[in-house]
Amino acid sequence: MLKAHSRLVENLALAGDLFLIALCWVSAYGIRFYLMRVTDVPPFRDYALQLIPIMIVWGVAFRTFDLYRPNRLGSRVVLNVTRDIWG
Repeated sequence: MLKAHSRLVENLALAGDLFLIALCWVSAYGIRFYLMRVTDVPPFRDYALQLIPIMIVWGVAFRTFDLYRPNRLGSRVVLNVTRDIWG
């Protein structure tokens, strides 16, 4: 049960991150070509097609580097920094 819940949380975190990447990509298109008033605006379809490999690369990178691994025992980084600061 705990492992299934952990996997669900990992997948939700990945989906949320990929959603934010897509939102930033679409927002960048809007800012660049509509707020900055560029005269030569490429079609959104071409811009959206570039999002597919971006999502694949980032999804693989996030999984490869174990960014969603549960850390139930606490953060070792925080412990190491705390130990270095306090001696």
